[in-house]
Parts: sequence; structure tokens; C-alpha cells
Amino acid sequence: MTGKRFFILSAAVLFTSVSVWAQDTPAAVAEVNGVEINSSDVKREMNIMYQQAVQLGQYPDNSEIDEYWNTALNTLIGRELLFQDAVEHDYKADSSQVDDYINALIQNYGSEDALVSVLAQQDMTLERLKNDTERYDVISQYVDNELSPQVSVSEQDAADYYERNKDQIVTEETVRASHILIALAQDASEAETTAALEKISALRERIIAGEDFADIAREYSEGPTSVKGGDLGEFGRGTMVPPFEQAVFALEVGEVSRPVRTQFGYHLIKLTAKSEAGIIPYEDVKMQIMQYLSNVALNKLVNDYVADLRTTAEVNIF
Repeated sequence: MTGKRFFILSAAVLFTSVSVWAQDTPAAVAEVNGVEINSSDVKREMNIMYQQAVQLGQYPDNSEIDEYWNTALNTLIGRELLFQDAVEHDYKADSSQVDDYINALIQNYGSEDALVSVLAQQDMTLERLKNDTERYDVISQYVDNELSPQVSVSEQDAADYYERNKDQIVTEETVRASHILIALAQDASEAETTAALEKISALRERIIAGEDFADIAREYSEGPTSVKGGDLGEFGRGTMVPPFEQAVFALEVGEVSRPVRTQFGYHLIKLTAKSEAGIIPYEDVKMQIMQYLSNVALNKLVNDYVADLRTTAEVNIF
């Protein structure tokens, strides 16, 4: 984990998250060694947490608002304690890094006005974004230089983790396929349905007789992949509509399906490759495991360090 990545991601999510809990008139809700934390800061942090949960497939609701509030508030208190400690140790923001980041955002959004508009939707200003980014940078430098060196993960740690969890370190079954589509509306008449079926059946006969599937797809397929010879790329289960998925995963490599009806029309499907599900070899994931264990250890170290700072700090929650 690098501090620079940490502060950039943390700053960026401030205005890319969905605002679920509306902002209100700021009111002080806590004080950390004389520095106020207000309700708007807490709700902004809650919105960030919500968006991160959604990205993991979780959808919190208002029944969890108290838990979110407490977690967000304690996160901000810990962040403020780290920042104050870093400043006491003479850490300063790298202004060139911060400026480069802000300028990259402006370029990404097309103009400073466009960025300001996006920020305003999160009750943010450009000045506040820059200030927050500077604070994240100070904290990140401090964590990188003072805490990260204390983290050590060995290859044996990674190997042990792999052995304990290898049943979960797996690849899913995937296939690669091409298709030919003869489009047909779901409410097509019997005559239209018969005509489409006869057309695609005739194409299948030509392919079985030896004509190239990709050439037929380029000429006759009515789907967007026709320009690629019908190639759909590699995909796993849950990607395609059920009738298509059922048919494609039942094929052998090189086999061409009989006509398959979906809401899009009739398909011919050719399976071009299949990868079975299985445990990923240790060597292929060793570095990812070591990085994961390092992140876990660093997060614990930071949390423990913040807890120690809090024991000697003056923290008031209103």
C-alpha cells in the first residue's frame, strides 16, 4: 500500500460518491484537541462509506444510519489525530503532487467549472477539495514513513494464508464463444418466427457443410459482434441471458449449437474455448496475497496507533 495511492483514492471518492444522506446546515458534533468536526463532514463520510458498500454488492438502508454515523465520526476523529500527529512530526503536503492531482481532475472533467459543478453536488468546493487532498497527503507520507516500515509479511505467511484459504482462491468456469443472430421481436408473428428460424437453420447447414462460421457471421449476423465474426470474447456464468447461457455451457469446444431463441431473436452459437473452474496456483497469486496481508497488517497498525493517540488526546463528542 502506498500513501500516494491512499490519498488520491480517498480524495477522489469525496465527489464521486452518491449522496444518500442529505447534507444539512453544518453543526459541530465533535472536537479533537480543539479542532471541530461538523455534521456535514460526517454525512459526507457516510456517503463515501455507502458508495464503497455498493461497489461490494451491499445495499445499506436507513436502519443502519446510527452505525454509519458512529463509524464515520470515529473515522474522522482518527484521521484528525493522525494529521495532527504528522504535523507535529514536521510533515507537510507535497504541493506539486496535490496540484498535479487537482489539475488532472480538471482535465478529466473538461474544465474547472465542470469540476466545480460536480463538487457542488456533494456540498464541496474546489478549495475544500484541495485542502482535504493536502491533509490526505500529509497523513499518507506519515503512514508510509513511520508506520509502513513496521509491517513485515513473509513468503511463509503468504503460503500459510493460501493453504488456509485456497478453496476460495479459485477461477470460475469460463467460455469463449461466437454467435450469429437473426433478430426477432418478442411479439413477432408466427410467420415472422418461422421465417427467422428457417433462415438461421439454413445458415447452420452451410456451417456444418464446411463454411467458416466467422465469415457467415460477418455477412448475415444482425448483432453488433458481426464485424468481429460474431466473437463474444470470454465470459462466465451470469453474463448472458439464461437460454443463451444454458446452450453455450452445454457445448463442446468447436461445436455449433442448434438455433437458440432468446428475447433478441435466434442464435447460432459456436464454442471456441472453455476454461474449467479450479484453484489458482499459489505462484500466480503469491504477490497479491502478500500485498493483501501487508494491507491488513498496516490497517491494524494504524488503527492501534490511532487508539493510542486517542488515549492522550482531548476528544469531545457532542
